[in-house]
Amino acid sequence: LAVSTHREATWDKGLQILLVLIVGFNILPHTVTIPPWTTALAALCLVWKTLTLTRGIRLPNRYLNWLMVGAGCACIFIEYGTILGQEPASAMLVFLASMKLLE
Repeated sequence: LAVSTHREATWDKGLQILLVLIVGFNILPHTVTIPPWTTALAALCLVWKTLTLTRGIRLPNRYLNWLMVGAGCACIFIEYGTILGQEPASAMLVFLASMKLLE
């Protein structure tokens, strides 16, 4: 197991804000093909991460993250009836990419 140093464990706040902007920019083209609730969840994750960086709001704990990922994946499955295919995979990509920021 590799032990991370403090320098590796923390990113510069400016780089993290840039990462949020890049993820948001990459999600934009998908918003026309995915359900509105998926876009709303992704936006919520981006806003939450931005508020964490700018206002010091705490990130969700590990168990809440797992619950949100499980619920989001289940909702995508319910919406499309599968997770295979271009549209459900796009929705899953948007949702999971935005959830990744909350780790």
